[in-house]
Amino acid sequence: MNLSKQEEILHSANATILAIFEHKDKVPITDGLLMMASYIQFVYPKEVGIDIDYSNCNTDRNIFREIKWDRTKKDKEEGDDIAFYRRIRNSVAHANIDFRHNGKIELFDGPPTKNKALFVENFRVEIDKATFGNEFLKKIMDAWMKSKVKPPVTRKI
Repeated sequence: MNLSKQEEILHSANATILAIFEHKDKVPITDGLLMMASYIQFVYPKEVGIDIDYSNCNTDRNIFREIKWDRTKKDKEEGDDIAFYRRIRNSVAHANIDFRHNGKIELFDGPPTKNKALFVENFRVEIDKATFGNEFLKKIMDAWMKSKVKPPVTRKI
């Protein structure tokens, strides 16, 4: 299967981030790295027209602690699994992500508003930073990489 230029970029970025995750003893997994990996995996594909089927990612949504999720009509129509990934993507795309000092990450989302002061949150989840990177993001990246025939690019650190 031939990859488009955008898929080549995503493939290379994923390979680099996966290599960093595999060598976390040499390169610390920082808040910035997690934000960058999240953006590359969730926002970039949508912006450039890459369709990612998150249902094949073998991730367990139960690794997140659901703080709040007032399901909208769209959430209900899509079903929890698809809606969950869309909400995570929206959280990252709009920088609605808090890196806490207690080693946790909170992601939150709400309906679009013209006035940011009127933002009404209707989705918030929490996850441990290490679990977010090493389990959630890594599994999503692995699944996308394996869905492409091209072997992963090897990166040395």
